[in-house]
Amino acid sequence: MHNTNGHVDIQRSPNISDELEGLNILVAEDTPDNQFLITRLLTRRGAHVRIAENGRIAVDEALANSYDIILMDVQMPQLDGHCATRELRQRGYEGSIVALSAHAMKEARALSLAVGCDEHLTKPVDVKHLVSVIKDYTSRARDSSLH
Repeated sequence: MHNTNGHVDIQRSPNISDELEGLNILVAEDTPDNQFLITRLLTRRGAHVRIAENGRIAVDEALANSYDIILMDVQMPQLDGHCATRELRQRGYEGSIVALSAHAMKEARALSLAVGCDEHLTKPVDVKHLVSVIKDYTSRARDSSLH
C-alpha cells in the first residue's frame, strides 16, 4: 500500500475473477479498515482502485483523472460525500457516483440521489450487489459513449 499526498494506491491481490477487469474506480473512504476491505474486493476482481481519504481529495482526484465509477462514502472529514458529489456535478462531472452509507432509511437514499449520486448502497455492502451495480453503471457509460 502506498500513501502519497492523501491518496492511497493499493497493489493488486491475486484475482478471484475478472468481472471488473480494466475498470478504474475511485473510492472515497476515510476509514482505513473500509479502504482495505473495499480495495481488496475490487482488485481481486480485476479493478484498479485509487483511494481518496476525504471528500476534498475525491473532488480533486475525480476532476484530474479518468474513472469509470466513483464509490463515495457519505460521512467523511473536510467535505462529506454529499457535498463532494454536489460539487462534482456543479463542476460538470458526468461520471457515475455511487453513495456508500451506513444509513438505510429512504430519506438517506433520497438525499444521495438529490445531490447527484446515481445510486445509494448501504454498508455493510453486499459484495455481489456492489459488483452488479458497478458493472451496470460502467456498462451504461460504455454503451452511451458508443452512440
